[in-house]
Amino acid sequence: MAKLTIWKAGEEQIYTFASGIKVSEALQTAGLYQQQPCGGRGVCGKCRVTLSGEVSPPNALEQSAGFRLACQAVLQGDAQVVLGEDRPMEQIEMAQGYQPEALRPMGGELGAAVDIGTTTIALQLYDLKTGILLAQTAIRNPQASIAADVMGRIGAAMQGNAGTLQEQVLCALTLLLEQACQNAEKSPLEVSSAVITGNTTMLYLLTGRDPECLSHFPFQADTLFDAEAQLWGRQCYLPPCMNAFVGADITCAVL
Repeated sequence: MAKLTIWKAGEEQIYTFASGIKVSEALQTAGLYQQQPCGGRGVCGKCRVTLSGEVSPPNALEQSAGFRLACQAVLQGDAQVVLGEDRPMEQIEMAQGYQPEALRPMGGELGAAVDIGTTTIALQLYDLKTGILLAQTAIRNPQASIAADVMGRIGAAMQGNAGTLQEQVLCALTLLLEQACQNAEKSPLEVSSAVITGNTTMLYLLTGRDPECLSHFPFQADTLFDAEAQLWGRQCYLPPCMNAFVGADITCAVL
């Protein structure tokens, strides 16, 4: 076993892992996601870290980049890693001027409206009886730690990472809901319904569907959703997508 000491924002965290795994895999297990726009191929340099201890020597990609890459370095024993500071979150438009007049709410007192974007996940908490917006919050999509774009994530899912991608987004939804409920002085247990939108790939990954059909010509999705499902411990409605690459997020925007 290897002990990995992680330094982030001046704070120390210590975890134990089996030797022989990549530093990026260890960081993901610890809940510390790093952007990997290249899908972990070692060519973008976004997962740059400072490493010391028992780790693999720099490979050709790291030598070319001039620094250690979490997606390439392998733990071989006790080691230390220093992570860079997070960039400030980009401005996310959360405002909406629409006030519903005729309501046909889903069941329960409170409901969540969620948009799973490739880069950002946003959540709004509503009183289902009045249509009043109670709270809203957003977070970066942690799936970016595996791949930056939809094709990269489709490829990652097909290579055995579908479960990880689904778990990442469900954990993010739970965190957002807890934050929104705290701001509204409500309990997440009161939220029994949700509408979850996103592009077609994001909904595939959320529901654990095999995205293989989205990976090649003729890019024909085997479902376009427009259905209710038990997800995230709640009754969720997934709005209809238009096709494989025009998703339910666009449908909702048009509506």
